[in-house]
Amino acid sequence: ALDADYVPEPALRINLYARLARASEPADVEALADELEDRFGPPPPEAVALLAHARLRALCRTLRVARLDGGPQA
Repeated sequence: ALDADYVPEPALRINLYARLARASEPADVEALADELEDRFGPPPPEAVALLAHARLRALCRTLRVARLDGGPQA
């Protein structure tokens, strides 16, 4: 998650979430991650996890993976 302590402006946080949701390639997520670090400094663990999830989602889109299951039952 993009914490209010990391990105203080609510409108900007919403915009960043929307940009992450639209990222269709891993390079798009990397560019956003670089921008976040440039603007706000090193991301906290919650933001790192969010970016990792976005990278995985973008990679699945690139590879045309429709569903990815994880955990003990997958």
